[in-house]
Amino acid sequence: MEKIKKSSLIIIVLVFFEQLTKIIINKFFYDVKFNIFNENLGFYVYLNKKYMSMFNHDLNLNLSIEILILINFIILLFLTTYYIYILKNNALNFSIKFCMILVIAATICSLFDKIFWGGSLDFILFFRYIIDVKDIYLYIGGIMGIILFLYRYEIKKTNLEEIESLSYKGYFKFLKNIFVKR
Repeated sequence: MEKIKKSSLIIIVLVFFEQLTKIIINKFFYDVKFNIFNENLGFYVYLNKKYMSMFNHDLNLNLSIEILILINFIILLFLTTYYIYILKNNALNFSIKFCMILVIAATICSLFDKIFWGGSLDFILFFRYIIDVKDIYLYIGGIMGIILFLYRYEIKKTNLEEIESLSYKGYFKFLKNIFVKR
């Protein structure tokens, strides 16, 4: 339970920082623009109401904001319950847990963006893409998580029993215990 409280506090701080950053930028820096390194890095505020997710931007699915909120909620529910399952089984190392915390925080931030901002207030110009703090959480958590996972379990083949203890069967049993009352 203590691990869940610590993780929750970290997630709350990350979400608070991301949303506070957007509030400050929206209030005081909305019209500020600059770029450096041939327009590869800079500051450019843009309220992204069109794409709002990889489903619309990369896959051109043109999903409504309501469907995107539902998808975000389902992803958040899966990530959160799986993370709790991992914590309760004392599996995986700190680094991979931290990656999951970053991805969960990014998912919550994305949900807040859609509900409270009506889109994503992006402001960091990065190689001609405009991103926000949530995207940084997601990229760091996702890329670092994949690299750590592949390195520990595929390349070094260390602690394989650690990952094998986290079967889908065990996870669904865990979910059943949470959601199905006897």
